[in-house]
Formats: sequence, C-alpha cells, structure tokens
Amino acid sequence: MVVHDLSFLHEPRWYTWKSRIWHKLVMCQRLWQRADLLACVSKMTAYDLQKTTGISRDKISVVPYKGTGSRVGARDDGGGPYALAIGRVGPRKNILGLIEGVGKWLKAHGLNLIVVGPADKKINSTPITSFTGYTSEAHKQELLNRASLLFEVSFFEGIGLPLLEAKTIPQVVSHATSLPEY
Repeated sequence: MVVHDLSFLHEPRWYTWKSRIWHKLVMCQRLWQRADLLACVSKMTAYDLQKTTGISRDKISVVPYKGTGSRVGARDDGGGPYALAIGRVGPRKNILGLIEGVGKWLKAHGLNLIVVGPADKKINSTPITSFTGYTSEAHKQELLNRASLLFEVSFFEGIGLPLLEAKTIPQVVSHATSLPEY
C-alpha cells in the first residue's frame, strides 16, 4: 500500500466535509496496521507514519518517485516568460500567499504567474496572474517544460511531484514537510 502523506490527519480543516467523511470511512489507519508493507513516497512521510501511528519501521519502506523532467525550449506563443505554480487555491497549497508575497517581484522581473488549477472566489486573475483551471497531464507538462521558474510553496506535501517533473528549471520551494528532500 502506498502512503503519500498524512495531512488529512494533521490538518483536517484543509479538507471539505465530504473528504473528511471519506477518510473516516476508508479507515486508513486500520488498513495501514493490516498491510504487510507500506511504501512511503518520502522520508518525511515514513517518519510521520511511524510517529503518528506507531507502526513498526520494519513495515515501512521509502520508495521515492524520481520524475522525468526535461526541457523543450522557450515559450513560443507570444505570451512572454512566466513562472508556474501548481495547485488549487486553499490553505494547504498556499497559492494565495504566493500571489500576495511575490506579485510585485514577478512584475518587476517581467514574469507572469500561471497557476495550474482552478481559480477561487477569493482571488481572480490579475494582469500578471492567470489560472488554467483543471488541465490535462500533457498540457501541464508543456507548461512545466516552458516555464522560467517553478514555485512550490505548499505547507504540507508528502511528495512534491511538480518538483520532480520539472527538475531542469529553477525552483523556489518552501521548507515544509517533504519538500526539502527534493
């Protein structure tokens, strides 16, 4: 069984009531106790799983995702250089904090910010910020390949997939949970 993170246990307020009910019904902790082996996507997740649940370290293995980042060249659609962030607006991904914190810096450096994910009532697209909404994996990879900079400023991640998918571009990363491992 693969364990990505335990954020739903530590910060249930980040989840909708439907998601909280789903996590209770699935009874993850019971499933984890019964599993022969638990594959965690990061050292942080493995440590957190052992500390939070008391599961023996012998049942836990770290199997990091390696990613396949590649670079295909500069953006050629006339839109100009851009920085990229991936995630929906909400407390866990810290997209709102990113926009508030680096908006002026982006503008001063001639970069737009594209957020791969849905917009939110709390924030609309601005002259330098746009939201793609939900998008295909292929489109997300194209955006990653052509970005000048990637922001991953989440407060809690079991694995920072965008960091692994875009290894070849500069990245600004928060120092939270598993992100420093990448």
